[in-house]
Amino acid sequence: MPISPRITLVAAVFTALLCSALRAPAFADASRPAGKIAAPGQVLRLLVAAKYSGAWCVYDGTRYRFLPAGNYQRALVPVEADTKPRTASTLSVYAPDGELLFSERVYHPNPHFPVVRLKLSASKKKLYTSRRIPDSRRKIRAALCTQSARQLWHGKFSFPAKGRHSAPFGQRRVSGKKTLSYHLGLDIAVPVGTPVRAVNDGTVLLAGLFPLQGNAVYIDHGQGVVSACFHMSRVLVKAGDRVSKGTVIGKSGNTGISTGPHLHWSMFVHGIPVNPSEWVRQEF
Repeated sequence: MPISPRITLVAAVFTALLCSALRAPAFADASRPAGKIAAPGQVLRLLVAAKYSGAWCVYDGTRYRFLPAGNYQRALVPVEADTKPRTASTLSVYAPDGELLFSERVYHPNPHFPVVRLKLSASKKKLYTSRRIPDSRRKIRAALCTQSARQLWHGKFSFPAKGRHSAPFGQRRVSGKKTLSYHLGLDIAVPVGTPVRAVNDGTVLLAGLFPLQGNAVYIDHGQGVVSACFHMSRVLVKAGDRVSKGTVIGKSGNTGISTGPHLHWSMFVHGIPVNPSEWVRQEF
């Protein structure tokens, strides 16, 4: 008789371990259960036994592949920042032959993102009308769709610079009565010229000046994971460069849509922005 599936969620890590000796999945986690909860900006981490190469999952209508991760196959599933709070999404895991191995509802609490009012200078507001925006968005979108099969990162990620965290992930930014954007990254208050370092090993996808992001660098860390640093005064790498954790990739600044000197750090999983702080606190 197969073992009934069980699932637990610990902080931002959703770990599903398939029993390697059984056809039906046995889900376990050595840590204390925290319920089936995933907040906006978090990442669900699913592991299945290595023999399930080719397995896949569906979360909230989107399909994700399991890819090699040590002795397991792993899927990283992002929970979008604008996920409606107090709702639930369905997560289903399938074997390579399409057999349903597991299905569960995942609930989304209210993240209580803060609101801040921005005061932009006329020159900064003008950047929103730049004719270069459509082309830059196409380039960025293509970069974020990168799906390298091999994991390039190792262990936990590190902050790209040391400084006060001046704006958290998810912050809603308004000007007057208009919502300009949701802050899909982490701001670090540092003086202009502070070295900006790669947050983990990877390959540079894009490096250059963009209308909104200013001088920016996007790094592919493999398997759909991409980091990005914005508003730099100088970029010191180019597309195609291999970098290691700690490599200086630029100098902080105040370029693009920025209200003062700082560094913006974003993390993306399969093109979806996720909370960067989670990647420093734990290994994915």
